[in-house]
This record gives sequence, structure tokens and C-alpha cells, in this order.
Amino acid sequence: MDIHKEFATNKKSETDGIWLALETGKPGEVLIARLQNVNWRRAARRLPKSIRRQMNDDLLPEGTMDEITAELMSKTIVLGWRDLYKDGKPLDYSQETCFEILLEYPDFRARLYELASDVENFRKAEMDDLGKDYVPQYPGT
Repeated sequence: MDIHKEFATNKKSETDGIWLALETGKPGEVLIARLQNVNWRRAARRLPKSIRRQMNDDLLPEGTMDEITAELMSKTIVLGWRDLYKDGKPLDYSQETCFEILLEYPDFRARLYELASDVENFRKAEMDDLGKDYVPQYPGT
């Protein structure tokens, strides 16, 4: 087995993101960086020590983990979107709007978390073979 071919990822895409369709054949794309990328780790390390300790011990108050996750994702994972709407109106991307949407819609947050967690979206060999404009489709859609 060639470890590089099987496991190498595109480091630039992991932090700068790639455009991914939310659902095949439907409008709506997000610019997603890989979960646990260097920016995510730096932001997580900047959380107060008391919060990190409570996270590790699973002692955070109800809803606090959702807020932390939405904040980290809006700052380091969800870097943009296009063709998204709320109540029929175009939803312009901003980090603040992203945070609010991720907090308001936990299933949307979970979907983006899955996309950012899927290492196959960031595999170097696959991206090299398909070209830099490759937009992976989410499996099962």
C-alpha cells in the first residue's frame, strides 16, 4: 500500500476550504475547511481553561457546547456559502450570520460538521486526479 496515495490530504484545502454541494442536484454550496484544521485547533486552545476543563469532563451547561461549536465552526470551518436562502430570501454570508444560523439550525450544523469531518473530501490524490475545481458531492445525496 502506498501510504501517500491512500492518506495524503491537500493541506491548503484543509484550511482554505473547498466548495461542497449540500445536496446533489440542488442549489446551495458551502466553502468548508476540514474539521480540526490548524485554525480550529488554535481557536480551541484560546478558549478559557475553565471551559476546556468542563468540555473534557462533559460538564458544560445545556446549550453551551452548541454555542462553542457554532462559534468555532463559523470562525474556522464554514468560510462561505452561496445559493442559500432563509424564508425565501437570499442569505448573505458573514461570520456573524453563520454563527447565528449554525446555532439556530442544529441539523444544518450537523450536516456541515459531517462534510468537514469527511477526510475523503480533502484527499490529495483524488483532488489532483480531478483538478483544482473539483467539487466532491456528499455521499448519499
